[in-house]
Amino acid sequence: MVSNIFLKFSELSVLKEDQYPFTSIYTATAEAVLTEMLTVDELINIPVKELISFICNASRNRFHDPEKVASIL
Repeated sequence: MVSNIFLKFSELSVLKEDQYPFTSIYTATAEAVLTEMLTVDELINIPVKELISFICNASRNRFHDPEKVASIL
């Protein structure tokens, strides 16, 4: 899983703490994004409403602002 993180989202490592979309790379939502979104292109091309819905489902509605998480991703 760590190699997936680096290959797919290496830019996340240079984000400031307030810009990071997840509290940890080991959360259920981060894991779902990394394992269910097979490519960065797939993540880029998914409609924003679908991505927000995906984030809400994966996080069990635990994000206060899923739109912000989607925009960061």
